[in-house]
Amino acid sequence: MLENSTQEMKQTVDQLEKRIDSIDSEGNEWKTRYETQEEINVQLQRQILLLQQKIESTRHNLNRLRRSQHPSDGLSSEDFITEATPQTIANLQKQQSSLQNQIRDLEWRLDQESKAYHKANDERKQYIVDINTANFALDNMLKKAKTQQQAASTANLRNIPEDQRVIDPRRGPIRKTAAVKTLPKIEGSETARF
Repeated sequence: MLENSTQEMKQTVDQLEKRIDSIDSEGNEWKTRYETQEEINVQLQRQILLLQQKIESTRHNLNRLRRSQHPSDGLSSEDFITEATPQTIANLQKQQSSLQNQIRDLEWRLDQESKAYHKANDERKQYIVDINTANFALDNMLKKAKTQQQAASTANLRNIPEDQRVIDPRRGPIRKTAAVKTLPKIEGSETARF
């Protein structure tokens, strides 16, 4: 019965170790995804800053053009400003809003993936705890079994203490007749005198 439970515990430990190996490989995938997503977010934020700077520079140029009222190619500067710059500003604002939407979407995905990563990491830790608990229980069972076997073998030695089993290593262990509790009866008349 003890051997069966020991074998079952070993099988359970093996299964848990296989599962933890698969979770470790998944954890690396999630970690890689998380790091990649962070890099993408940083790049998108840089693009947003560049576009905001372009908008500011375009507005600045627009204001400068409004101040200088020089005609060019038959069009007044006012006509040029009203036709070209509003479209440019509108396009830049559309690009900015598009990039901001992308960032929001990527941040949401990053959040979801980080939650999944932490969940897998928590499961991995739980499996490690389960494996350690099973190993500890298995070790305790094996120690108890070994102690029981030693107690059974000691009981078979009769009255010889463990430390005195071998008196002379060249001659080997003590014979079983050396530890007999009762001596055989002596036959004859000599027993009556004493």
